[in-house]
Amino acid sequence: MRSFEEIYLAAAERVGSVTVLEDMVAHSPYPLLDLNDMNIQRWLAVFSRHVFCIGVEWRRVGKAWSSFEDLFHGFELAAIERLEPERIRQALRERDLPHHPGKIQAVWKNASLLKRLEDDHGSAAGVLADWPDEDYAGLLRFLARNGSWLSGSAAQFALRHGGKPSFILTPDVLQRLMAEGVVDRRPQTVKELYQIQDAFNEWMAQSGRSLTDVSRVLALSAGGDWPDKDPL
Repeated sequence: MRSFEEIYLAAAERVGSVTVLEDMVAHSPYPLLDLNDMNIQRWLAVFSRHVFCIGVEWRRVGKAWSSFEDLFHGFELAAIERLEPERIRQALRERDLPHHPGKIQAVWKNASLLKRLEDDHGSAAGVLADWPDEDYAGLLRFLARNGSWLSGSAAQFALRHGGKPSFILTPDVLQRLMAEGVVDRRPQTVKELYQIQDAFNEWMAQSGRSLTDVSRVLALSAGGDWPDKDPL
């Protein structure tokens, strides 16, 4: 496995210069929320949004998200408890919006998870915000085991969107991880996920950069025709 500096220089050469690289690393392909402003209601909205994006063109969900917010009453937990999933399904059908029954039910299940965190720890948002970046893999496992439809990329994108420092295992990031011998496939076991975490921890320690920055540098060092598209 090469050092972060070597990968960083490879990324800079690929995109044209260190200046271009830094601009691309700093730029987000979609507006990130402020982690300090997140609360249980907003986390439920972010989780739900990325669950609804699974297998669907994400721009379709994004353009219609105000309708989702309206139907789910802003994802306020007390309001969610009073809603009936079947009525939500009917309303989504009428508006020609994604209405997979399992994804709709996931809103209630993930609301229950966040409520349990709130009851047990005083703040669900605090639990997510304070989870150590060095154990981001543990957070992904927690959400996969205890949430609904929050395994794989849905949780990774949701956490990034919510402002949580994170890696996202896009094809480009995976290509770099495989080139460095960290894994030889998309992780399918806990061991492989923690191999990835260990590599990110080493690169963070070497560079002093965030988990998000390291992930973006890896993405820019491999894969697509940069700088024509944005790293996640």
